[in-house]
Amino acid sequence: MGLFVVIVSTASPAADRAVGTAYPEKSFRVNDTSWVISTHGETSRQVSTRLGFNGEGGNGEGPTGAGVVFAVDAYWGRFNRNLWEWMRVVTEESDG
Repeated sequence: MGLFVVIVSTASPAADRAVGTAYPEKSFRVNDTSWVISTHGETSRQVSTRLGFNGEGGNGEGPTGAGVVFAVDAYWGRFNRNLWEWMRVVTEESDG
């Protein structure tokens, strides 16, 4: 399993639709401008392309607008309990 954080600079209905369509059961909406995604075998660039952030040839702004995708190697902290539960579930699914 790979976890990715997706961030857009302002609330974007297009980005929200793209995440929901590309990762319907594997995304957690943190707020209006960020999501956590669980996927297998994809890179940050592939997730960005799948969400429509990359323009022609992977350069420039794509049809969804501008956004950035970070691969998550480790995490720690305190946050909404629903996020921790979601990460536990997707981790167990990938391990099982």
